[in-house]
Amino acid sequence: MTIEEDRIKTEEQDRKAAEQEAERARLEAERQAREAEEARKRAEEEKRRLEEQRRREEAARLEALKHAEVEKARTEAEQAARMEAMAAQQAHERQLAALSQDKQKKKLRNMLIGGSITAVLVLGLGGYFAYQSIEEERRAKELQAAEAARKEEELAKQKREFEEQQRKIAELQESLSNAADPAEIEKLRRQLEEETA
Repeated sequence: MTIEEDRIKTEEQDRKAAEQEAERARLEAERQAREAEEARKRAEEEKRRLEEQRRREEAARLEALKHAEVEKARTEAEQAARMEAMAAQQAHERQLAALSQDKQKKKLRNMLIGGSITAVLVLGLGGYFAYQSIEEERRAKELQAAEAARKEEELAKQKREFEEQQRKIAELQESLSNAADPAEIEKLRRQLEEETA
């Protein structure tokens, strides 16, 4: 075999090896592109899930605010009722002052005094239990609001991380589609695998 034949054979072998490497790189790039597309779809689905979760939590927050408004109105109504009861008590006291001048109506005065004392005790107990109930609900709403704020911050963080990951994946895909060097393609492929893992 002559030197020229050796050279031709070597060139043919090199050409075939280069073609095989290029084909392998092309197939690998296609596989990476498919995997990246699947990762993108999974990421979009996760984004939709996070947005739906955020909408549900926002609805819960609005419902809590609405409930707080209702409780505020109830508290104001109870306060108005207590004021009316106090006014009634004062009216009783004025009546007692008038009756005290009449010895013949002493028994009636004592009955009115007993009724006033009973009313004051009942109103006092009712106000105490109402206050305790309102305080418990207020603490529960504060805890709920704090938890909602924590979840909202967590969702915002996840969204930022997701968007940053998508940006890196897009950059790697762009670089991979433009790369021609097998070593560079392999390097980009490994980076893309790390981002989509």
